[in-house]
Amino acid sequence: MASTYDDVAKIAVVGPAGAGKTSLVQAFCQGGAFGGTTSPTFGVDFRLHTMAVDSKQLRFHLWDTTGAPRFASITHAYYRVAEGIVLVYDATDPAALDHVGGWLDQVRAFAPESTAVLLCATKTDELSEDERARVCSRAGVIARAARVQHVMTSSKHGTAVRAAFEMLAREVRAASVRRRQKESSALAASKSGWSALAPLMQPCSCWAPPGCCLPMPWQRVEGHPPAVGRIVSN
Repeated sequence: MASTYDDVAKIAVVGPAGAGKTSLVQAFCQGGAFGGTTSPTFGVDFRLHTMAVDSKQLRFHLWDTTGAPRFASITHAYYRVAEGIVLVYDATDPAALDHVGGWLDQVRAFAPESTAVLLCATKTDELSEDERARVCSRAGVIARAARVQHVMTSSKHGTAVRAAFEMLAREVRAASVRRRQKESSALAASKSGWSALAPLMQPCSCWAPPGCCLPMPWQRVEGHPPAVGRIVSN
């Protein structure tokens, strides 16, 4: 793992139990295929991985969440702080795509609006070419309706695993740029507002005794407005 990095991407990997979330994370962190066995995740398993994306070193904070319903409240807490979400489904399960809509509803309910979402199929190596085409076609319709990206992966062979996380990382960085631009615009508007009020907030210069002109609520005792700062969420 690289000791230095340029930016951080906080990614939650979610989906039903047995969908292949842990194998996907393992394959990504190992930089290739993962054909081993995994144990069910209880709660959340945290991992770090650093790699280059568009010539920048990006540190991934990966939360491999459980799909068990009894831990739903824990998973929802990670939705709220994630910058990107990988929604995993088992491509070999004929009913898997029937439940994707419910998972997307959870994302909309608990994740910030700016969170990037990637719909990710796993275990595609177990499908025939025709089966993969059918699954991809149906999943593509769902992804387009939800306005999210879709990718077909195989953790066993390492197929498209790195590409999936690179795709999500670019979405996360684009959303971060838009958020910073929005914050800068809001700060500029705030400063502009104080400038407009400045002529009305000058210290009193009339000849009457001190106290004839009381400061407005936003003024300090000496007649100057408080410093304007920006609030940045972690």
